[in-house]
Amino acid sequence: MILRTALAMTMTAVMMASFLASETGRGASSAAPERGRSACWILMDIESFFCAPCLQPLLDFCRALPARVQEERVKGILAYGAPEGRERSERRMLIVRKKWQGFKSANGLRFSAVVDSGHFFQGILTAAVVILLFDEERQMLKKYSLPLRPGQLEEITGSLLN
Repeated sequence: MILRTALAMTMTAVMMASFLASETGRGASSAAPERGRSACWILMDIESFFCAPCLQPLLDFCRALPARVQEERVKGILAYGAPEGRERSERRMLIVRKKWQGFKSANGLRFSAVVDSGHFFQGILTAAVVILLFDEERQMLKKYSLPLRPGQLEEITGSLLN
């Protein structure tokens, strides 16, 4: 379990570096990443989409973020339980992607999400939805579980809106 969590955190660091590097390709005005830019990743257990008490805090959080922030600074990772067998695994990934597209469209979400087909993030998914905030200005990574505690929404949005 500790090894899996360490692997997930290493993958997170690599993926965040990739995300920041990809920001340089967004057009002429962004030839270099802005200093102090923050970003967040939302780790979602796909099963939480069928649980109203789990789902509402996710929707509330997303609705608190302007569309521009969702498009530019938020990424999603969809986690799911590993089915047995390669064929079932590939089929399950397709189902997860379709569920995400329907959920995203129905709720007006503006950020993209990838499927955690390697199940790397299961070790750090301590709740149905976890937010990883990459606060570049303070050079730190913070982890939040939904529902957020008082003051956490303001902390996250304040960092993302800078």
